[in-house]
Amino acid sequence: RRRWLHLVMTRISSGGRITVVGNAVDIQGRVEARQQLVELAGQLQAVIDGVPSLIFVKDADGRYRIANRSCAAVFGRSPAEMIGLTDFELLDDPALASLYRSHDQKAIEDDQPVYIEREPVPHVDGRLLWCQTIKTRWNMPGDSRTGVLGVSTDISLRVHAEEQLRRESELTALLVRLALSYIDLPVRQLDDTIRASIAELGAFIGAPRVSSLRPTTPLRLDN
Repeated sequence: RRRWLHLVMTRISSGGRITVVGNAVDIQGRVEARQQLVELAGQLQAVIDGVPSLIFVKDADGRYRIANRSCAAVFGRSPAEMIGLTDFELLDDPALASLYRSHDQKAIEDDQPVYIEREPVPHVDGRLLWCQTIKTRWNMPGDSRTGVLGVSTDISLRVHAEEQLRRESELTALLVRLALSYIDLPVRQLDDTIRASIAELGAFIGAPRVSSLRPTTPLRLDN
């Protein structure tokens, strides 16, 4: 059976003669333990790669030490390419990188996990994702300093649905208010009120052309 040895060769010169002395240490157990760790790390990576949420670990300097496939894909990279990089190197927006860093530091300093209800995450394909993130302290093996473990869940669909619902509610309230403004309105004020209503609706939907509409002929009301 083949075994792993750590061999140290020492050259000794004495009386014109050169002698080589070797010392071999059996490191089979150490090698097997290292192989098991590599296999375990591979299994762990395979597990987190199957999770749609963004999972990552950063060290005390903010450098990525672990990133799953979903996290790396946001930056257009592989998990291996993320290792050693910071958000300042990955993002084009220094202010956003600073925001992420402040959340990391708060998680490291606090005894409780930090919960971020909603934060922007720009995707490499140009989309802006909205994520709900939890960050907590993480002790990196072989590093006495504390890092951070983060899990970010994409809630973009929910955010967009909530925004659409809010806009629809605001539009409904606007239409009701405008409709009520015509009750008992004097005829002489009708033309100006219609123009004002069109302008306000145009401003709400962001249509400048609509806000500039004017009746082509004066309103005629027959008694």
